[in-house]
Amino acid sequence: MEELNKIDRASFFSLYRKVYLFLRETMSLEEVTKLTTIIRQGDNIFNGEESLNQLMFSLKTAVIAVEEIRLKQATVCSILLFDAVQSNYISLDEVDKHFGNEIKIILAGLQKVAELD
Repeated sequence: MEELNKIDRASFFSLYRKVYLFLRETMSLEEVTKLTTIIRQGDNIFNGEESLNQLMFSLKTAVIAVEEIRLKQATVCSILLFDAVQSNYISLDEVDKHFGNEIKIILAGLQKVAELD
């Protein structure tokens, strides 16, 4: 958490709170906790500050998806899980098991789009 000082703790917790409250509208505490764990551990492919910057980027993207685009929980959850899936920390089958087929389908589509780059 010491590295969190480098990125502005207030901004981080503000973004996290917005995303958490949004996801809790339809997801159980267990699902949100599992999501948080996967994101945290999946971002370990990055080093130190880069990991925190990637996490902030994901949170900012999720907040934009919620507040400006008005996307649903499944899409926001997919945004947050994308890096963990791309780094093979979690498979699409595991995503399906823990979060459902809708999120798996969205992530499969995001992977195809990422391959176009």
